[in-house]
Amino acid sequence: MHPVHVILIRHYKERVSKCSLQPLYGKPGYTFIKGRPDYSYNAHGHIILSVDAPELKPEDLYIEKEEADACVPYVSEFVAEEMEKGRRPLILLDSTWRLLSQLQAGLQGKALYRSIPGGVETAYPRISKLSDDPMGGLASIEALYLALRCLGDDRPEILQEYHWKDAFLEQFRDE
Repeated sequence: MHPVHVILIRHYKERVSKCSLQPLYGKPGYTFIKGRPDYSYNAHGHIILSVDAPELKPEDLYIEKEEADACVPYVSEFVAEEMEKGRRPLILLDSTWRLLSQLQAGLQGKALYRSIPGGVETAYPRISKLSDDPMGGLASIEALYLALRCLGDDRPEILQEYHWKDAFLEQFRDE
């Protein structure tokens, strides 16, 4: 299977030094976009990780030729090439829960909204003084790992520099 291409849209106020996705920056297969207040991204035909959406399944990765052809005029050349091969890119929005709606507002086009499976626990010790995280909230790198795994693209190496990697992966050991 060809690896899933990942678009990572980070809220401009997110501290890069605390970002669990930072070790992926500059690596092939990952596109980072800074979500400034005026940003816009055409997500037509993409998979967008979202809370309260249907659960992500391996078949979600694939896009029918007719749908891909309809997306091509709206997306970048690279994304169009991926879609012409029959694969959707995956979008992960990286921000605090409080700022997430600002990133969502910059997404344009008809996309496939999907959620990661419930019941997976974060290993990241969350402490927010400003707002409560929803139950089941994961660190961005954990959510990305799980989403890719759901799509049949298991990449444990993306967790290599994640401090809580072993504790997070422990819950998958018996599968």
